[in-house]
Amino acid sequence: MAYTYDRVLKDTKIDDAEMRVRDALADKGFGVLTEIDVKATMKKKLDADMPHKAIEIEPRIGAMLPCNVILRQVDGDTEVSAVDPVASM
Repeated sequence: MAYTYDRVLKDTKIDDAEMRVRDALADKGFGVLTEIDVKATMKKKLDADMPHKAIEIEPRIGAMLPCNVILRQVDGDTEVSAVDPVASM
């Protein structure tokens, strides 16, 4: 069972995708309460330049954490994943 809704924004840089996601959330009455830069956090906490083991195994795991929407660069595209509220229950 999939636990996220996923969209790939072709040829879209992550900064552009972020603005599109923020605008789409705002249009529906939602906002961003917290932000986590996984790369920076991993470097600061573990002095690691790689993703956490869970992220290596399942890249969308962040959607199950406080990050209900995640963006990640995949080649020249950006993947946007949002938690499926039914699946998370």
